[in-house]
Amino acid sequence: MAVTEMISVYGDRLDDDRKREELAMIAHDVDRLTALLENVVTLERSDSDMFNFEPEATDVGALCRRVADHALLLEKGQNAVNIAGDASLGRVNADPELLEHILSNVISNAVKYSPEHADIDVHLARNGEMLLIDVTDSGIGIPAKEMAQIGTPFYRASNTEPSGGTGLGFAIAMRAAHKHGGSIELESALGQGTRAHIRVRLAGDIVS
Repeated sequence: MAVTEMISVYGDRLDDDRKREELAMIAHDVDRLTALLENVVTLERSDSDMFNFEPEATDVGALCRRVADHALLLEKGQNAVNIAGDASLGRVNADPELLEHILSNVISNAVKYSPEHADIDVHLARNGEMLLIDVTDSGIGIPAKEMAQIGTPFYRASNTEPSGGTGLGFAIAMRAAHKHGGSIELESALGQGTRAHIRVRLAGDIVS
């Protein structure tokens, strides 16, 4: 019997605590299905001309901070996300939507799969026309034999099952990086953590 049907039929027999538990389960399932639908739509966009490259003046440090704060709130993380690097980076000519797709997935994964109170380090730099972002965590890591499959739509590493997820986020992030003339490469050791090397090509210098 579905939870909604159980509440409808037996609702008058359930105490308030049980009702809250059942409603929380419904809310969780709705959130999971909504995330799946949104990711499927975004993945379809990434395969078409709808995933546009539209660069504009972007404060990458501020974008990283906003994405990190949202990830900590969403995952109820007791972690710290430290953002450091080239203080002179300032605003760069990049596509903020594509960058947000990339950073949201990589940073939220770092928070989700790290132990409580562990730091996540984000390092920003620029090398000519390339923006370099490294995200390092001390989380569960990725099994070596599964590294080649990470980024395949709907594929999730075998050690991530209890945490939920759709298996689409990193595939979208990789396509967003490619659309931005860049890439994402992972280094990982099982049980020790993961470092994501994000490289995106900037659209030239900003003209004041």
